[in-house]
Amino acid sequence: MPSITYQLAAEAAPLMPGGWSARPSAASGKEGAVVEHPDGRRVEISPARREGYVRAWVVYPDTSYDLMQRHRPSTEMRADRGGRALEQAVRTKLLPV
Repeated sequence: MPSITYQLAAEAAPLMPGGWSARPSAASGKEGAVVEHPDGRRVEISPARREGYVRAWVVYPDTSYDLMQRHRPSTEMRADRGGRALEQAVRTKLLPV
């Protein structure tokens, strides 16, 4: 059975304009998922610290410099809100950055 993070990513990806796709991820040894655009933009989704919540954040390509935490936008939401809510959160809170 797919993880809740992958289920949310799979529901959200087709709702996002431009050909986004979802795939499972095990970054840092945690269950998770990635929503990825063909141009390389990525949003990772993993369980949040709070029970029943997920966290989504922008993943930037590897660079020779480090970004400060304030330059790494993220958002949390209840996992039971569904893929449409995740798509709206990503589109309005994370992608404008």
